[in-house]
Amino acid sequence: MSGPTRMLLSSALAGVVFLTGCASTSDIATRYGAISLDGNTLLLATRSPDPQVRKRWENACEPAFRKQGYDVTQSFTVLPAWFATGTDELERWASANGIRNILVAELTGLLPAPPNYNPPEVLSGNNMHHDVQIMVPAREYRETRDAPQANQNIEVNLLNNEGHILWRADMVTREANNIPAIARSQCEALARALRQAG
Repeated sequence: MSGPTRMLLSSALAGVVFLTGCASTSDIATRYGAISLDGNTLLLATRSPDPQVRKRWENACEPAFRKQGYDVTQSFTVLPAWFATGTDELERWASANGIRNILVAELTGLLPAPPNYNPPEVLSGNNMHHDVQIMVPAREYRETRDAPQANQNIEVNLLNNEGHILWRADMVTREANNIPAIARSQCEALARALRQAG
């Protein structure tokens, strides 16, 4: 096999390996109701205390819904400060702007747990350490490295602009790479489910 052919084949195989490594799956488990949209307008809203997580998720999701024929408005562009317990503000905005469907994704579970910098056993007593060395046993490192990817679970609610919940579901995604990858996987599954039901 010649050099250029070998290089081309190697590049193609590397691309396949890369794409295989990025594959993710999302499963939808309906908890309440049935999917029933009124028209093709959709306010896509995410609830997260971190505005950047919210923006990244909505940006990654919008193309999946548009591809299925929905006229999507991202909530972070029209209600950037929204992080309320209820959905009243979303309902008012959707009604005033002719949007009949609201899809709310609860993203708080996607935030990483806060680090524990000062474990209680270190702070007890007068133990002062001037140098810190962290060693991870090889076995523990391998177990962590080889552990299956974590599930990224979110709750999704579909409601109309009057606040009636039409459908509620849990989404389980096996993707640990990043928020946009998680969002794309989740929203492609959601958009397909909405289109098939509608």
